[in-house]
Amino acid sequence: MMQKLIITFVLFTFSMAFAQKFPTHLVSVNGFRNPSIGAEYQHLHVSVHAGYYITAFKKGETTEFIRTGLTYWFLPMGKKEVRSSFYAGASYLRGRNKDYTDKDAFAIEAGYRSCRMERIKPSSRRYRFVCKRTGCKSKSDARD
Repeated sequence: MMQKLIITFVLFTFSMAFAQKFPTHLVSVNGFRNPSIGAEYQHLHVSVHAGYYITAFKKGETTEFIRTGLTYWFLPMGKKEVRSSFYAGASYLRGRNKDYTDKDAFAIEAGYRSCRMERIKPSSRRYRFVCKRTGCKSKSDARD
């Protein structure tokens, strides 16, 4: 009996987590390098992004890439229009400088996007959503 109760609870928890809605259509301009400095379009659980990506493999040395990829969003939290949620993604990168010039690379990552609402101006009644991705790149592979 206890085993059936635990299984029912786990199934109910997962169904509630995935029942929460993601935005039907969301276009965002990313000003930070995660996933890239560029644009992202999200439709429900999936988004596609493209832009300029910089990173520092060595201290004081910036390496540049053009990056495009897909992200899957899951376990949304909160009741806002744009919810905080976990994500996992895969990207194709093309090197622009240093040892990576004209080399192909592949990256996968997982993390959490935290969203909050803030006023556009202190006295304004208009709000905007501010989201920040915190993630760690789990693998990147460059090839000629």
